[in-house]
Amino acid sequence: MENITKEIFSQRLKEEIKAKYKNIKEFAATIEHKNISVFTSGIRLPGTILLNKFALAGIDIHYLITGEKIDMEINDRKLAELEKELKELKAEIYDLKKVNEKLIDEKNKLIFENVTINKVINKKLNSS
Repeated sequence: MENITKEIFSQRLKEEIKAKYKNIKEFAATIEHKNISVFTSGIRLPGTILLNKFALAGIDIHYLITGEKIDMEINDRKLAELEKELKELKAEIYDLKKVNEKLIDEKNKLIFENVTINKVINKKLNSS
């Protein structure tokens, strides 16, 4: 892995911004940072909190740091698969909650019946 310089980082950042945003201003507004020019001009390198904001805004921080592009198509497919799986799991959870509610209702009915039977038995025992 190459030693990253501020200049190389700023060049890659500008490439990423240009590919994903209308301009630097739009990107700065997205990550809620007013002085993005210190990073795009090579004056400073961002810290971890700001790098996280870059990533959340769709910037490939792996590329910024290493110069290696991540195949986003593969990531998009994986994301779609995971979203489908999540949807299926949510449906299963919903179904399980319904089954659980029915079981609780049945349990409560059985408890009520048991209490009623015990009252009848106690009455018969006490009347004998």
